[in-house]
Amino acid sequence: MSEEQKCDNCGEVFEDDQKLSEHVDKEHPGDVDNKESDNTQFITYEKIAIMGLLLVGVFIFINQILIFNISGGLETSANSDSNIQTTANIDATQDDIENIGSTGEALLTVFPELDEAENQDDVMNVMMPSGEPVYSDAIGGANFDEMEMSNQYLSQWYYEISEDVRQNHPETWDRFVDLTAAPNGISCEFCCGLGAQAVDEDGEMMCACAHLPSMLSVTLALMRDTDYSDAEILREVMKWKTAFFPQDMINLGSEIAGEDIEDLDMPGMVGGC
Repeated sequence: MSEEQKCDNCGEVFEDDQKLSEHVDKEHPGDVDNKESDNTQFITYEKIAIMGLLLVGVFIFINQILIFNISGGLETSANSDSNIQTTANIDATQDDIENIGSTGEALLTVFPELDEAENQDDVMNVMMPSGEPVYSDAIGGANFDEMEMSNQYLSQWYYEISEDVRQNHPETWDRFVDLTAAPNGISCEFCCGLGAQAVDEDGEMMCACAHLPSMLSVTLALMRDTDYSDAEILREVMKWKTAFFPQDMINLGSEIAGEDIEDLDMPGMVGGC
């Protein structure tokens, strides 16, 4: 015997499914259509919700890919800048560095791009630095956009870092003296009348102006805290020297490159002496 069936619309009870179906078709045809419509509408909403979730997922996936590509591009750019600011494909050997006898020879050795310079603007693009060097953290945050503050900090820091290197890193100190006691341009020659050498064989400065200890601080920091070669360090110090003495250094670079020297609209000296 079949179980009794109850009509959901009116509550009337029937002996079997067939009689219930006949009752519904006769007495409640519109309600059946509405239920089917409601079911169809529910299914439609469900599909829309699923499609929306899929679209959100696709958007998140694409967004992550874009972020990854942008981050990779920035990292590649940073690495590219690092190469430009340090080695720049310098082929100079240690013997080449030891045989330098003037600031001009130093520029020719550590700025091989000067051979391809066609005018003074090209010389400036090669030698004149700007922004934050990749090793800024190694020199206390000093940078080329805040030369006055950087010069003040680096010049005062020299007495601290030189003492540390002398006492705790004797091999680095000997390397420092070998490089800076040679006439390779690590000097304040354009403000104090010294030549291309401004440190004696004991590592003592021949001048106490702010520019010299600033350049020496950069030299010491790069020797102590990076793996730069002497050629790479000399290149970076020449950039700082160019930032300190723009006119004289760009004119010297132009002379080395065989280009005409023009009147430059830039200061002769930056930072207090």
